[in-house]
Amino acid sequence: MVRFPSKLSIPNRISLVAMPIVITLVIGCGGKSEKKISDSNSRRTAVTPGPDVRPASNVTPASKTSPPQKTEPVAAANSSKAFKLDASKPVEAQWQSYLDAAKKHYAFTPEQTAAADAVYANCTKRAQTQRAAEASSSGSRGTKGAKTAAAQAKDPTAALSKLTDEFIYRIDGIARLDQIQTAKAGGFVSPRERIAPPRPEVGSVAPAFTLADDTGKSVSLASLKNKAVVLMFWSPGCGWCKKQMPDLQKLHDDFKSNGKVAIYGVNCRDATPGQTKSRDLLKQMNFTFPQLYGGDAASPQYEVQGFPALYVVGPDGKIIHKQRGYKADTATTLKPLIENAVKAG
Repeated sequence: MVRFPSKLSIPNRISLVAMPIVITLVIGCGGKSEKKISDSNSRRTAVTPGPDVRPASNVTPASKTSPPQKTEPVAAANSSKAFKLDASKPVEAQWQSYLDAAKKHYAFTPEQTAAADAVYANCTKRAQTQRAAEASSSGSRGTKGAKTAAAQAKDPTAALSKLTDEFIYRIDGIARLDQIQTAKAGGFVSPRERIAPPRPEVGSVAPAFTLADDTGKSVSLASLKNKAVVLMFWSPGCGWCKKQMPDLQKLHDDFKSNGKVAIYGVNCRDATPGQTKSRDLLKQMNFTFPQLYGGDAASPQYEVQGFPALYVVGPDGKIIHKQRGYKADTATTLKPLIENAVKAG
């Protein structure tokens, strides 16, 4: 029993009693703390992290036990990840924003960047031409017609919606499959991917189309079934197209009496055979092979990124040859290919 001096106040007596208890607790905790630190140090020195292992303090529990996960592409149907076009802006501004995003997320090479810039310049020029045509035709429709044309020119879902689709298809077409998958894994998805056509590669079924021929009659790929079909996408202002055309004319001359072969130039700027510029050009250069018009409607499905672009479709409807740009001696190269396709078909 502890005896206190009679003059010692009650608070002081309590302090004297509590002091040994506090000292004991502090010493006890200090011992345990030192033991924990010692144990922790022994564990750290017992296991030396390898070059691929981070210190435990920087690793989450899951990463300690789980193996590295493979990066899976983001699902195409995940529309929340898709790049958003700002419909309140002119289409050129929308295209520029998508072009910048595509260059970044697809990690374009200098060559791909140059091709993408060329697509932008081409589509911008065509948009200006379309607006000029709308403005010209609106004069005969009065003020109301002019307002409608102006509204269509600014609305990407109206007159320029197809050109917007084509622009994105062509930009996406420049990217390689591995670049697209990497971009998806990072959360970047093309706004047109959910409706984008498959890439037309050799061995795949050629995309369907229906275009007008020289007489205005509709010609579909389905109507050419069981024939070898040569399609050269071109533009009246393309110098390389003019250089490639003699090869197409030669093929036409070689196979014009063969009912199993069809050879067409696909005009991607003129919607109808009545366009003076194309008609005069073909006549001046003595080209007589058949033409299809309104090719801009089919060019995105054939992934046409520049002119000329040439495809050969076999009698079974599958692509047997794909060619980008001008190539010398194309007629010599394609003639045996076409002959063999007809024999096999």
